[in-house]
Amino acid sequence: MATNRKDLYHIPSSMDMIPYVSAKGVALSFTNTASSVTIPDTSIGTPPSRIRLASTQACYVHMGEPAEATVADNAAGSGYTELQTITLAGGTYTAPMTLVPSTLKVISASVNAIGTGYATNDTVTLGSGTAATKGVITVTATQLASVAVNAIGSGYVKDQVIDLTGGIYSVAASLTVATTQLATVAINAYGSGYNTGDSLTLVGGTHTTAATVDVTSTNLQSYTLTGTGYVPTDVITLVGGTYSTAATVEVTTVKANSMAVNVPGTGYAPADIIVMAGGTNATPADVTIATVKAVSATVQVSGTGDTTADYSPSDTVTVVGGTGTPAVFNVASTEIRTAGVASQGNSTWVDGDTVTFSTGWDTPAVFTLTCVAGEITGITLTNKGVRTSGGHLVDPVSYDSTTSVGGTGATFNIAEGIKTLTVNTAGSYTVLPSNPVATTSPNLNGGTGATLNINYGVLTFGVSNNGNYSVPAASFTQASTTGSGSGATFDTIVYGIRSSAITVEGTYTVEPTTATGSGGTGSNAAFTACSFGVKTFTINNRGVYTVNAAAFTSTGGNGSGATFQSGLYGVNTFTYTARGTYTTEATTFTQNGATTPAGGTGVTFNAGLFGVKTISIANAGDYSVTSATQTQYSTSGSGTGVTFNNVSYGILTASVSDYGSYTVLPSNAVAQSGATVPSGGSGATFNVTWIQDAAAGDLLIQPGDSLIVDAYDFDQVSAVRVSADGILVITPIEN
Repeated sequence: MATNRKDLYHIPSSMDMIPYVSAKGVALSFTNTASSVTIPDTSIGTPPSRIRLASTQACYVHMGEPAEATVADNAAGSGYTELQTITLAGGTYTAPMTLVPSTLKVISASVNAIGTGYATNDTVTLGSGTAATKGVITVTATQLASVAVNAIGSGYVKDQVIDLTGGIYSVAASLTVATTQLATVAINAYGSGYNTGDSLTLVGGTHTTAATVDVTSTNLQSYTLTGTGYVPTDVITLVGGTYSTAATVEVTTVKANSMAVNVPGTGYAPADIIVMAGGTNATPADVTIATVKAVSATVQVSGTGDTTADYSPSDTVTVVGGTGTPAVFNVASTEIRTAGVASQGNSTWVDGDTVTFSTGWDTPAVFTLTCVAGEITGITLTNKGVRTSGGHLVDPVSYDSTTSVGGTGATFNIAEGIKTLTVNTAGSYTVLPSNPVATTSPNLNGGTGATLNINYGVLTFGVSNNGNYSVPAASFTQASTTGSGSGATFDTIVYGIRSSAITVEGTYTVEPTTATGSGGTGSNAAFTACSFGVKTFTINNRGVYTVNAAAFTSTGGNGSGATFQSGLYGVNTFTYTARGTYTTEATTFTQNGATTPAGGTGVTFNAGLFGVKTISIANAGDYSVTSATQTQYSTSGSGTGVTFNNVSYGILTASVSDYGSYTVLPSNAVAQSGATVPSGGSGATFNVTWIQDAAAGDLLIQPGDSLIVDAYDFDQVSAVRVSADGILVITPIEN
């Protein structure tokens, strides 16, 4: 034991008590973490060991006695950290007692990041700070962290608010529609030229991604139809392509494709247009005459020449002039053109005597004679007679009867001319000869000079206007003509399809460009230039819209003109208007009531995940180093990602840093006086147990003093120094 120091102050045997040094007004600590410390081993060897006491400010020291006071937490308070110094209030003192938190516990925390996947009553163990026991919080209510659209619904627009129903809540979550997607749309105009499989991009609204539709079937929109023999109301089925329902068309009007001359009429000329009468029509058919034929003729000049120039029945005459094949007429009948006396007979003829020729004559010829002195000097043709057969009349010709009393035996030279004709060969004219027309005759009887006025009828023609018939006629008469002809009639009319209407558009998955037709009364129906419109479709891409469109045009595919209407939109993306407050979480949600503003219905959500909304402290923990923010260390559930801020700690345990100097002790519970150093915590109260009051016999260590105490029965030694800031510092020494 040292003799130059107050060696009466020695540490008692370890059998008496735990060796420590307590100093009035300061806390004995080793690196500021413990209220007592074991004197560590040294290399000095066997006891006595030495304890050096040094002071930089006045401090009373008890040797070999317990601390003068102990403290226990009464109310934890909040806002404390491990580095704060707490000054106690109450009592009468020259220096108050101060405390340093030894351990702290969590009092409260605010949810910073709500995390995801939590359920009410999940416990979350906190992961930050240094703790002997980590704080644990209990989730008392959750809020919606995320949810996914399950059914998009329809009728929604951007910025509508959707209140959710599902789970048990005090406040329901609500969502605001951020973007929409096309839910349904209807075809407005089928367009034309489309094929199954075409992909159409819809044009309309404001979008980041436009909706697209794929054509799944088409319907007949336009075509060209031909065929013969059809009548209005005939229904023709299109045969071709691949379909679930074949297209059909109904013949609405027909046109006259061809016809035949029934009666050629008279008075016609090439290029005359004949407008048809017959049937019920919007526009009558007309024909343009290509060629005409001779249908009749009248005699302009029955013949010329002397009495030896004769035409006879069954002679033929050929028309001269015009362009085409000349007409040939048969002489059907003749009449006496001129006559002369071949012989006078008995020369007793009297002026006015008549002679009659009847043998071989269809109508007898009668001459009235002019006579002078019994001689015939002139002949008047009282009746020219008509002969239709018998061939050539050979001169001289004897009469069959006479009115003469005395005259007899006279003979006559008779020249016959043409009276009537029949058509032998009608001919074919594209340019008519001008009436009267000259003729030639191949006969050997001398007939010549006959001219004719010929009537022409229709021979050939072209249909210049097919007409437009809703009720076709079996035959046509003439309604009007550009020429002067009349009487032509036409039959054997063959009608073709002029117009038709689609009665069934059909449903096609493979579109024919050409097809045949079946049904109706006609034949050879052929569809060409078939064009199809959009019948059905599927929405391939619903798009992303911020401004909805009620109607769309479209681009893409092989066709054009398809438009869409009645577009309804479902929810695409959304923001969380209110995350709600839930005590029982739901994984699926439906819409609760009408949207704001009203409109959309039918949206559902799934994959609901919840974050932490409110908490309670399940275990406050035991912290020696605190953290103002906390992350999750572990959880009883499956949630992740929750973080907490504004974590507030209260006092769990405290040690005396300065016992103070009291003449009147404060009453328990002792409250905090003023702010902590550094400031922060408040509200803690303490129960102080006082072991020994300050006494006059205490050893006073002045600043600069140094006291070394030999310790017996101990193999550890420590130096204790009161620092300038009033903290008693203990460090090992080796000597």
